[in-house]
Amino acid sequence: MNFSFIYQNTLFCFLDSSSGGLEKELYGVIDSWLSPSAALKIVITHYPLIDPSGVQGGSFSSRNEVYKLLGMLVRGGTDLLFFGDIHSYYHYSLAGVDSYISGGGGAMPRKYDNIGRHYLKISVNSATGSYSVERKDVD
Repeated sequence: MNFSFIYQNTLFCFLDSSSGGLEKELYGVIDSWLSPSAALKIVITHYPLIDPSGVQGGSFSSRNEVYKLLGMLVRGGTDLLFFGDIHSYYHYSLAGVDSYISGGGGAMPRKYDNIGRHYLKISVNSATGSYSVERKDVD
């Protein structure tokens, strides 16, 4: 499912990347989904655009698609990216966009990195667009 909405001056954009990429038709609407004014713009996909460690195979299938989408997201003013799939936790910058991978909600955690089940607590000030993201371990 692909959809977007604004809630309390924060834009949420959900892009289904469960097949390792996006449906081609979606590229015709992403710019319009990101165009409304909002204090904060958050985009969420299943697969990370790029595997931050480079060894887990959890990313989009096509680098060309990654570059195309990332350019659209940056030009659209995306502030935060959230990804899943990789059953661990990462916080990094992707083309200047604050990015998080959190895959520890219900799936089996990866054993080699000592990061167990967790979730992210996200606090947003909808007037200013400021935010904080905190990992909460549950095991």
